[in-house]
Amino acid sequence: MKTLEESTAKSTRRNFLKIAGSAAVFYAQNAESSAAQPTDTDLPAKDAKISEGKNTMKKNTNVLWYKQPANQWMQSLPVGNGRLGAMVSGGIEKEVIFLDEESIWSGCPTDNNRPGASEYIDQVRQLIFTGQYDKARTLAQEKLTGYDKNYGTHLRAGGLVIDFEHAAKDTSSYRRELDMASGVSKVSYENGGLRYQREIFATYVDNVIVMKISADRAGAVNFTLILESDRDDVVVTKSPKGLVLRAGCPEGGG
Repeated sequence: MKTLEESTAKSTRRNFLKIAGSAAVFYAQNAESSAAQPTDTDLPAKDAKISEGKNTMKKNTNVLWYKQPANQWMQSLPVGNGRLGAMVSGGIEKEVIFLDEESIWSGCPTDNNRPGASEYIDQVRQLIFTGQYDKARTLAQEKLTGYDKNYGTHLRAGGLVIDFEHAAKDTSSYRRELDMASGVSKVSYENGGLRYQREIFATYVDNVIVMKISADRAGAVNFTLILESDRDDVVVTKSPKGLVLRAGCPEGGG
């Protein structure tokens, strides 16, 4: 199966996951795109632009923006609501959105309590009272701390790939941005005489990530939607509410 790393220029995060469902709501309004993922070099920090304007009660104009798509995971722009998160790469041929959900952890609950620890509290206190701090620290670490067990690792929920039909070489006026005040991430460009725009944000109230795809001509929407994972045991099914991705969530790929 084609991995997320193969789809996007090598994401370096860990193998994963367990997800009963990741929600992304799409409102497609007259948009189309497609074709060749650009081969831009990595974007250095100096390529990030911040537009600054007057901060008023109506609008905050602080915007982080770029002239080309992200070339790796760390260059993607984040949106989230505390439970759901997404990293938006802003690709032209393919938009790849890396998804996160707070409950996706490897491992399981464990009892790390150390039996008999309370019996050493008075000894540790006496060592502190007599100025024997090193001995107190050593004894506390040996007898009072819990067992060092693995609590598991937070793992990625998968990737949402939107496959368009635009060639990067035929694209101009590209811009991707993140509005620091509203939390809305946008991608816009011109291709084939049309202007295309994608907007994505996460809402805490409705507990979803929302994306709107639009163009300046009616009927121009055209894309293929793919939900995928870099795990071998992943299963993607279609439900009345959309696509559902399920997979195991072991530690270390076991």
